Amino acid sequence: MLPEVSQQAQGSVSASRTVDDPTQPQRVRVRPVTQNLPPAPARSEAPPVHGANAPPEQPSAPASAGFAPGVRIGRYVVDRVLGQGGMGAVYLAHDPELDRRVAIKLLHPALSNPENRARLLREAQAMARVHHAHVVTVHDVVTWEDQLFVAMEYVEGDTLREWMQTRRSLHQILELFRKAGEGLGAAHAAGLIHRDFKPGNVLIGVDGSVQVSDFGLARSANAAAEPEPSAPEPAPAPPAALLQQELTETGLLMGTLGYMAPEQMLLKPIDARSDQFSFCVTLYEALYGVRPFQGKDATALVQVIYNRTFQAQRSRLRVPGHIREVVLRGLSPLPEERFPSMEALLAALHQKPEEDESSRVRLRRRMLRGVALGMLATGLVAAVATTQAWRSFEERAQGLLLTSRPKPWNPDVFILAVDQPTLRQMGWPISRFKQARMLEALERAGVAAVGIDAFLFSPAREGPEADIAFAQVMNRYGRTVLAVPCTADDGIDLEQLAQQVGPSSLPEGPSPRFRCSRVIVPVDPLRQSALMAQVEVARSASGNVRGAYVLAEVAGRSLPGLGLTTYLLGQGLKPDTDLIQEAGGVRVGTMHVPLNPEGAVLTSFRLPDPDHFLSYGALYATLSESDPPTLPPDVVEVLKGRYILFGQTAESIRDLGPFANGKQYPLVLLHAALLSDLIEQHPIREVPRWMELALILFCGALLTAAALVLRPTLTFGAVLLVLIGILGGTLLLAKGGWVAAPLGPMAASVLAFALVLAGRLSAEERARSRVRSAFDGYVDETELGRLLADAEHPALLQGAQKHLTVLQAQVQSPPGGAERQPPEERILHLRQAFQVMTEEVVRRKGRVETLRGNGLLAVFGDPLALPDHAPRAVEAAQAIQSRLEALQRTSDEGLGLETRVGIATGEAVIGNVGLQGGKMEYAVIGRPLERALELARQASTGQILVSAATREACASRFGFGLIQESGETEPGFVLQRPRAPF
Repeated sequence: MLPEVSQQAQGSVSASRTVDDPTQPQRVRVRPVTQNLPPAPARSEAPPVHGANAPPEQPSAPASAGFAPGVRIGRYVVDRVLGQGGMGAVYLAHDPELDRRVAIKLLHPALSNPENRARLLREAQAMARVHHAHVVTVHDVVTWEDQLFVAMEYVEGDTLREWMQTRRSLHQILELFRKAGEGLGAAHAAGLIHRDFKPGNVLIGVDGSVQVSDFGLARSANAAAEPEPSAPEPAPAPPAALLQQELTETGLLMGTLGYMAPEQMLLKPIDARSDQFSFCVTLYEALYGVRPFQGKDATALVQVIYNRTFQAQRSRLRVPGHIREVVLRGLSPLPEERFPSMEALLAALHQKPEEDESSRVRLRRRMLRGVALGMLATGLVAAVATTQAWRSFEERAQGLLLTSRPKPWNPDVFILAVDQPTLRQMGWPISRFKQARMLEALERAGVAAVGIDAFLFSPAREGPEADIAFAQVMNRYGRTVLAVPCTADDGIDLEQLAQQVGPSSLPEGPSPRFRCSRVIVPVDPLRQSALMAQVEVARSASGNVRGAYVLAEVAGRSLPGLGLTTYLLGQGLKPDTDLIQEAGGVRVGTMHVPLNPEGAVLTSFRLPDPDHFLSYGALYATLSESDPPTLPPDVVEVLKGRYILFGQTAESIRDLGPFANGKQYPLVLLHAALLSDLIEQHPIREVPRWMELALILFCGALLTAAALVLRPTLTFGAVLLVLIGILGGTLLLAKGGWVAAPLGPMAASVLAFALVLAGRLSAEERARSRVRSAFDGYVDETELGRLLADAEHPALLQGAQKHLTVLQAQVQSPPGGAERQPPEERILHLRQAFQVMTEEVVRRKGRVETLRGNGLLAVFGDPLALPDHAPRAVEAAQAIQSRLEALQRTSDEGLGLETRVGIATGEAVIGNVGLQGGKMEYAVIGRPLERALELARQASTGQILVSAATREACASRFGFGLIQESGETEPGFVLQRPRAPF
């Protein structure tokens, strides 16, 4: 915020130029208020070519005629002009005696008066007192034809101003300023104060050397400790005392306003810490691309310095927090708050930083960004891994089917062919009703470990009643998927079938429950992979299943109940060529299959022993004719705890796409092979699809809610890890075949969370940048870090209500006193009073809201939350009055000012109300502001009046007396003397 300054205050100091032009540095001249002199005209500082020293300067002078190359100045031979200024010029010359190049600074003949020669001599003496690698060396001081010139070290290169035009790294900047700071510290060690440190006075050689130059305004530390002169200039001093004199015009201070310390602009005593301020202004400009303070005149510049209102950063260079803290300390308006020496400042710049609050906040933000990116990467990797695992499972299933190595049959798997054309061809009685009765008998016998695989439902010859009866029995097992072929004459009444079959027949939904499709709908990923493997086998040119599981070694015993064609294919035989009819039956390879006269297979149902496993349609034959049907006890004993696989042979699906070529492939055999292998790995367990979807949606919603609600803390990170574990566990279960993974919802939930989290982090970063832009001019880096760590910092920009204390101080001349004082004296006294008030407010972490007319408005408790903001305001008021009274006593004529202070505490609205000068205008609105103004108007001379809320907050530390003015509805209290010592 840029406080307003009255026209009177603005007239206290005048300058020819407010700041140093970044492209062409300007020398400005400041006139103290005690001298009613016109502003000094601006004078260009000669930009040195190749880094040569700047020429001497004067407010105005005729241009130098110059010296042609080859002309001798003393023993030096002129080579060329390096630069020219109002006072003279700098030449590059050659020293033939020592065979070296030098820079000669020479006054213009018309300006070679005693005063200017004394100034040039003083600069040479100052530089000669400093022997350091980073300070320009003086070789000689010579009087030539009534002119004084200085021969000094020639530095070929650029100035720091030109060097900063190129983007530099943080290391390059700090290393260069370390060298320049060491040169400045060497001058301090020699008892000199430079008083004009700026980019134009630092030379950078082509070899990388860094040297401080232009000591034309340097003063001895002893002389600098005294206030700047405002009386007429004393008589000329002898040469030995030149460094003790201020050689500028009477009452004028020469310097570069944009880089001056505030005490130097206020004509107060200066010391080495004043050079620290100029050094840190230059360093701030190198780091952030702009000088820290901007003002339209000297008064405004002093105000923003005391208010610590910094300009917005222009550079994209990331400056560590500890570096910024060092620079801001060096830019303190109070010299006692800066570093004790340049050595201490440089040591602080290069020491290892301690972790502060702001750095911890930045670390947490980086960790959260990493978590968000990690989650996104994890989701993508998991999706790819799951897809790859699925493909690997398919490949394994196909490899299992096509392998040439026979595998043992799992004794817990029995195959029941419910639609066996081969059995029908052999005269075996097939009936949909009988199939249903057989299933019912298994159910009644307690054969609980029955698994019904995908079943192609085709219309029964016995009518819809048989279909419904069969479907109802199969539905009770809960693991049946009925895929109905879509043909116009299939004869199936889907609606009637759906009404008779329970709601769990199909996973697609309640209506219709039977999918009209030409593919068999799987119930889980394991069966889906098996089905795909079957299709791949069916599409192969040879259709070879030679390596499939051998279901039974039947030599001399019973024929497997898969049907003759299926058995032959399973053994790798061709029915047309390898089936040989012979007496009493047929020969298959080396095995004789007996047939009865009707061509049916002569079979007898046998219970399997450990070496022989029966999967045989003759199970039908064991059914009793009773109602309900039953199975023999020995059959039930064998089947309990085992899997029964319902499947179909090739002829039952020959009308489907992959099998339309009419070839017969043993699907039952393939089903059995896959199921046997899977059971050996783990039992088949199914998780309901609704539960899977609910789990994924729950995780996604929880992740999104966490991204929106939870703050970026370590707890938030722990919650994220738990949720990631849930999702990861689900993916692992899916990869292992335990559950089906809905990859779409999972990927969508993870992506939504990542987008929400990224958006929130981006919004928080923007809010933090706005807060930093609004408040880094009010508080130092440590306090700013605490402010940014506050959960409510966005509210500071949008408007918020805070409990704070407002101080209003009115300063005015006593009755009749204003007429007796000259205007410039009144302005000087008013400026001194404002300086005292501003210093005391800033010292107690208050913020100067405005300087307007003859009043100062300050706020305590905002933007920094101070629990003791009311006592701080009262202490500041006491200190202000104590210091003004002390000035009144010590001043020869007295300040002639009276103070009245009003302080109020309460709830006020704070926030951004606009922009001024490219920076946020932060304002306070509310009753405390109005009440403080009322109390200040009501107070008598020298009184401090406080509101009831302020008295209550400070009652334990200060004494107050009650006052009540007529017409006032709120009581006021006067602070009683004696005041607390300061």
